[in-house]
Parts: sequence; structure tokens; C-alpha cells
Amino acid sequence: MAYTNTGFFLTNLIQAAYRELGQLLVSTATGGDATSIVDTKEKDKHDDTAWDNGGFFIIKDADGAGASPEGKFGFITSWAESTGTFTIPTVTAAVVATDIYGVCNDYYPLAQMQELANDALRMLGDIPLIDITTLDTASSKTEYAYAVTWKRKPPIKVEIQTRTGDADDFQWREIHDWQYRPATAGTAGLLVLPQLIASRDIAVWYVDKHPAVSVYSDPIVETVAPELAVKALVLKALAWQNRRMMGGDDYLLQTLNDAKIEYEMAKIEYPIWKPKRSSKLLILGSYVDSDNLKVPNE
Repeated sequence: MAYTNTGFFLTNLIQAAYRELGQLLVSTATGGDATSIVDTKEKDKHDDTAWDNGGFFIIKDADGAGASPEGKFGFITSWAESTGTFTIPTVTAAVVATDIYGVCNDYYPLAQMQELANDALRMLGDIPLIDITTLDTASSKTEYAYAVTWKRKPPIKVEIQTRTGDADDFQWREIHDWQYRPATAGTAGLLVLPQLIASRDIAVWYVDKHPAVSVYSDPIVETVAPELAVKALVLKALAWQNRRMMGGDDYLLQTLNDAKIEYEMAKIEYPIWKPKRSSKLLILGSYVDSDNLKVPNE
């Protein structure tokens, strides 16, 4: 799964970080199948233990169409120096000649990099998110259970779907007179709305940490620039390795210091867009709006 203008995924993030760390050997397969990558060009270059506990990535499929197994990654089961064969877990579609692949050793373990990727994304701070699937308006109802995952801060904006029957034209309209009522830890709060017409989607804009990513195809939220996400992961990886080495490697320490500077520069060059919080309205008495979406008080 190559990075394109249509998406940046967990696999792209980890691959890019490994490349920047100098830990990804990239080559072209000479053959393979669903459980192996064969590269005869690498024969006799690495001993049989070189890739123990290492990881692999299928960077690009041979036909360039983004088909499976492109983007898949996992742990190398074994490496046979004599044949240039990496044994890997099943990747559904077969690896074939001219597929571009990458391998890394266990200096930065793949499982650790997956965890550090989530740490790095959380380090970026709050990002704008929107939920249009959890809440729908209902008749005779003004209090709606607020998803626990939204609870860190009140919503930025609340909207209602004003048109049905056209999936490409919901004509969202902002609701100003809402209230948020918090609740005890681990339980849902309440979003208090005026009485609205039933069976309409409610869109809640909110800010939170980046959602967890775990599968190769999990997307990185588009408001986060790929360059910023990669710098954050590289910084996290170097800091982890420096702690592991107890600060005893001068080159690693200098590289970590450089990564800190590059990350701070990336935050300036690629700031995360955040919408402005909408103003609230103080409603006195009752009203019926122009689209008859609100039911007047009795």
C-alpha cells in the first residue's frame, strides 16, 4: 500500500520511520508465494540469523495497482541464506517477482514500533474528529447519551441532517442551543438538545487524541501531515532506544537531539488544522426555525 494523495496508513508510517532510521533494507523480489519472499540477489549476503525476530513489508505490488499483498507487514519466521528466502506468515495474495519489499532486523522491533506509532500520534495532541453515526434524533427526546470516547472536552460543534433521501446532500445545519452534561468516569455523558424532528443524523464535532491504529490499513487522520507523523515516530523510536542503551551511545544521543529539532520544526511547518469552537446561543422563550426542525416549547 504505497502512500498516495488518497491516504496515509499505518504501514506507510512505520515504513517511512524505518527508512529514516536507516533500518529498512528495500529490494525487489525475484519470486515468492503467500508464505515467502524470495530474493536471490540477497543470497550469501546475510547469515541465517541476520533477520531473526525481524519484520517485513510488502511495499509495492508488481503491477502497481495497489493490490494485495501491498501494504501487508509482519514478522519474519526464518531466513535461508542459501536460497535468499524469507519465510513469512500468510499474506493472502502471493508475493511475485518484481514486488518491492522491505525487511528490518530487531534493533527496533516491529511490535515495539507499532506501539510507538500510537504513542507518537497521541503526542501530537488533540485533533479534530467528527461522529455522524452514534446519534439520531428521536421524537419526545432531548437528552442523548454522549459517547465515552468524546468525553475529554465538550463538543466543538453540533449539527443536524436537514435533508433525507439523498446520501450526497444531507444539508447539515448547525444547532446552537445545546448543552453538554458530564458523567462519572467510564460512563456516557449527555448531550442536551432542543426537541428536534425525528430520525435525522446528528453530527458531533469534537477534539481528542488520534484514534488507535493497529492494522496495516488503518488510516492516519488526514489533518495530520505524513511528514509530521513520521518525525514524531522517529523521535519516539530514538528516545526508546536511547533509554534502552541507558544513554551510553554518543551517536544515538546526537541523532535523538537532531530528531527533537526536526520534530519541532515539523510542528511549525505542518500545523494540525483545528476548527474554531462555535458560539452558543441563549434562547429565551420558544421558536420554530425556518425549516421546522425544532419543535416549540408548550
